[in-house]
Formats: sequence, structure tokens, C-alpha cells
Amino acid sequence: MRYLLILLLAVSSCRPSEPPPSRTLPPVRGPALPASQPASSLTVTYRKAANLFEVLDNVSNWWRGKCDPEYREQWQHRFGVTAEDEQRFAAYKAIRKRYYPRPRDTGETEPSTTEHGLFAPRREPDRFAEAFYGAATVDAALSTLGEFMAPDDVETLRQFYAAYRGPCETLLAESEVYSEIAAALQQKLDTARARAFYRRVADFYGLEETPRFTVLYVWWPPVEHITANNRGEFLILKYNPTKHRSAALQDIDVPVHEFTHHASAYQPAAQKQALTKAFLDGCDMRGSMPTPKILEEPLAEVQQKLFLRIAAPERLDFSTDWYGGDAWVNPFAKAIYDPVREPYDSGGTISVALMERIAADCRRLKASR
Repeated sequence: MRYLLILLLAVSSCRPSEPPPSRTLPPVRGPALPASQPASSLTVTYRKAANLFEVLDNVSNWWRGKCDPEYREQWQHRFGVTAEDEQRFAAYKAIRKRYYPRPRDTGETEPSTTEHGLFAPRREPDRFAEAFYGAATVDAALSTLGEFMAPDDVETLRQFYAAYRGPCETLLAESEVYSEIAAALQQKLDTARARAFYRRVADFYGLEETPRFTVLYVWWPPVEHITANNRGEFLILKYNPTKHRSAALQDIDVPVHEFTHHASAYQPAAQKQALTKAFLDGCDMRGSMPTPKILEEPLAEVQQKLFLRIAAPERLDFSTDWYGGDAWVNPFAKAIYDPVREPYDSGGTISVALMERIAADCRRLKASR
């Protein structure tokens, strides 16, 4: 999934593809506005505790393949890693794994039988990480950890964070601009039409309530690419505060893309399975690519573009690459844009009929590859 997110976040720098035949877009109506608007379901903010956690969690390399190696490489370059550091990282790793939730399923990935099918799964909450994501300070996060962790483990973590106060203060100073970036993005994502769109996403997936989603900026090394991690109710945006500042201010649609994944995950399992069966009966792409890319990512990409249609219509461009120019998601998302747009505009929901229609688009695209 991390690879897919890097592709997604690379959209703003992609080279144009061959433009499709000219098309006339339907008028932009957007979701209907309710008489009164509740507080936004999508919150963008910056929290020092989340920032420090994300940096040190990745630097520790407690889980190879899950941790971003860019953090460790940059830390090594700027601050060095001693034998004493390795001992601290080993102690941290033991605690981190002890409280990390194991997946509920048995590793089965067959979409016709898994609970989530072709759609986003609901993950067990990572209480360790969420203690920091939801806290203003490290002390507050440690206090939350104390509600379910052994006292000795909490004390080890307290000493762990204290040991790296110096280097972390350096990174926190560089990160001060995130508060400004977060406030600017929140303003753009908090308009009446934007909030109505989040409710429309929930309605599309048949959800009674609009799920809450918090977007957090954290420090990221000045490497060429940017990335993000969808962590249940939290989205971690990784933009370097200097190198990627302009992209961070422009990418208003990236949180909405991830919000649609979050909403998709909340669909009832029976609905996910019925929709999965309808799609696979019409176009079976199993085994040709990772399961999320078959349908979940194209649907999220379309809804991201439907949001742009409302929030920044000048950026809705069918002649450029979508989703990093991915060989499947890019053309398939464009092919199903209109079929998904129509129920969005009419107040409809995701349905078996919609799955059958876009499966036909899938078959045509599959035959042309």
C-alpha cells in the first residue's frame, strides 16, 4: 500500500499522457447543501507528539517493510547511530511489537471469500500509535499508554523519548511551518461544499454517519518523493517542510482520496461481498495485480476527482496522468468516472447495478491491454 500511496502523491508532478478525445463535462452541481452544516468530518492539524512518534518509530526500524527507511538513513546522516542507540531501539522494538495488533484474518487474500472483498479493510486500532496521534504532548501520550501498558514499559518509553530530546528539538524547529500549512489546508477543506461532499461520500457507501478522519503532518526527509500512511482514523502526510512545502499547500484532494478509503472500509461486510461478486462476475482481474488496485483505488481516484470538480475545477484534467500514471488505475479510473459521477449527482449509492456497469468498462479495458 505504501507503494500505491507514493504513486498517488506523485500525481502533481506527472508528465501528461496522450489526451483522450475531447469531451464536454456535465455541469458542476456537487452535493446538495443541507440547511445547517455540522463540524467538518475531516480535521487537518499538526501535533508535536505525533511528529516525534512517527520520526522515532521509523528510525527504530522496529518492523522491516513497515517502517520508512528514509527516516533511518536521514537520521544516520545527521545525528549518527551508536551501539547505545541500537540497544534503545531494540528495547523499543520489543515494546512496540508487544502491543501491536495482529491482523484479524489468517492471511487469506482471495477477494471472493475475505470479509472486505475488493474494498478497503477495517483494521484493528494501533493503540500505541493512536496514543501519540491524538495527543498534544509526549507526556499526554505516555499517560494514555499507561491505561493499557505495563508501568515498566511506559517508563522505558519515557526514557527513550528523553534520550532523543536534542535531535528531536532540531526537527521540531524545522516542523513549525506545519501549523501554518495545516491551517491553510483546513480552511480549504472546511467550506460548506467540501463538508457536504464528505457527507455525500458516506451516503454513497450507505453509511448512516460520516466517519471522522484526522489528517496529521509529520516531518519527512528532503528526498525526491513524498508519501502518506492511512492509519484507520488518521492520515499521516509526509512532506518535507521546506522541499515539499508548495506541494503540501496544493494537494487539497489527497486527504479526500484517503477519506474515501476510510469510508469504504466502514461498509457492512455483506455489502462488500455482494458488490465484489457482482464485479468479479463481470470482470475477473484476480491474480493480475494487488487486490486494492483492481477496484478500491480506481473508485477512490474517481471520488478524488469529483471533489476537485467542486473545490478546484481547473485541476480536473482528463489529459494528464492520474494516480501516478499507473497502467491500470489511471485508465480504469477515467473510464468509470462518468458511471460513478451519475449516482453522485443524483443522490444514488454504490450498488450491484453500478458494479455490473463498471465491470463492462473493466472488460473493455482488459481486452485492449
